Amino acid sequence: MLDELLRAGAVKELKDGRICLHSRSDIPQKDVVERLQALGTDTADLISTIDHNVNRNPSEPSFQRKVMYENVPVEAAKEFQAFAAAQGQKLLGAIDRWLSQRDRKVNPASKGTGRARGGLGIYHFEERLDSDQENPAS
Repeated sequence: MLDELLRAGAVKELKDGRICLHSRSDIPQKDVVERLQALGTDTADLISTIDHNVNRNPSEPSFQRKVMYENVPVEAAKEFQAFAAAQGQKLLGAIDRWLSQRDRKVNPASKGTGRARGGLGIYHFEERLDSDQENPAS
């Protein structure tokens, strides 16, 4: 198990031999097949949410929100990427703690019937809209 955690970059070995948590996230860094599998799963989950909200049960929508602005300076967009990553990780950490207390694999004492898969995905996007102008007016 430790070898896999080290390989995935989730933990690192300190000089004194202790193991330290490096990342709580499970993002494949090196294996292209694992990255493509994550791409497929994440894309399918987003499309499933959109499909549910549009076609299946619009009276009981799944959570689907986005914040976007179209005239942000490039410097602010770079700052936003770091800000979004930090805040997103904080939110995902809280959600992870909440779900882990209810997941019977992690917490066998969790009560309830049936079996469901659920979560929340957060992603960052950025697009250069007007690379020829430094301060577009619109």
